[in-house]
Amino acid sequence: MDIAPALKKLLSSPKQIVIMMHTRPDADALGASLGLATFFKRKQHTVSVIAPTSYPDFLAWLPGIAEVIVCSEGQQALSFERIKKADVIFCIDFALLYRINELGEVVKNATATKVVIDHHL
Repeated sequence: MDIAPALKKLLSSPKQIVIMMHTRPDADALGASLGLATFFKRKQHTVSVIAPTSYPDFLAWLPGIAEVIVCSEGQQALSFERIKKADVIFCIDFALLYRINELGEVVKNATATKVVIDHHL
């Protein structure tokens, strides 16, 4: 099934987008999430990037890193709020909800359209 046309139509007007990555995000999860966020911001969407836990210090140079909401660092309420208000949730570099800890249930119950982008089986 080609989801590209449906996704293009869904994103044809500004949306509230959440981009999620897995626990203990690595360079591919964080880089892909921040790159996607930059793209969507340029398309006039409102974007929140959420990490369940912190990322390694050596990735702190990445553009946009200061805007990442880190759930485990006192930002649980904000994370939950953004997920619940989202129109679209992108799950980057993971396909199973247990990989995002307590955020998994919130994402599962969210009314947003969920899009999984992952290179793992």
